[in-house]
Amino acid sequence: MAGLTELWRARPREPREGRRPSVRLGAGQQARLRNALRILIVDDNAFARATLARAFRAKDHKVTVAIDGEEGWTRFQAQGFQLVVTDWQMPHLDGVALARRIRECGSEVPIVIETSDPRGAAEALGSVPAVRVASFADLLRELESPS
Repeated sequence: MAGLTELWRARPREPREGRRPSVRLGAGQQARLRNALRILIVDDNAFARATLARAFRAKDHKVTVAIDGEEGWTRFQAQGFQLVVTDWQMPHLDGVALARRIRECGSEVPIVIETSDPRGAAEALGSVPAVRVASFADLLRELESPS
C-alpha cells in the first residue's frame, strides 16, 4: 500500500460529465469487492478522516465519512455498516457517546475508537461492550500491512 504522503495526495478523479467510466474487473478484484466491508469513519479532523478513508478504500472497502458524532449517528441509523471507526474527542457527540448509542440500539457492529490517548479512552468507555481502542498510528500500520 502507498505511504501516508501518497494516500494524502491521491485524489479520486470524477468522470467527465456525461461519461461513465468503463471498468473490467478480474476474478481477484471481483472477490475483493464481494468481501468489501461497509465502513463508517467519524472524525472531526479532516486529515485523519481522509487518510483513514483512503487507506480503507485502497483495501477495496466501501467508506462513508462523518465530521462529528451527531452526523455519524445519523448516518449509522440510515445505513447498515459492518465497522465503525470513530475519533474519541469530537464536538457535539464524542466517540464514546456514539459507541454507547450504537450499543444501546442493540447493534453489535465492531467499533474502533481512534485516539492519541488509548488508556484515557478505555477508562472513559467503562462498561461499553466490545469496543476496541487504538491509536491513529496503530490503525494506519495495520491498514498498510499486506492483507
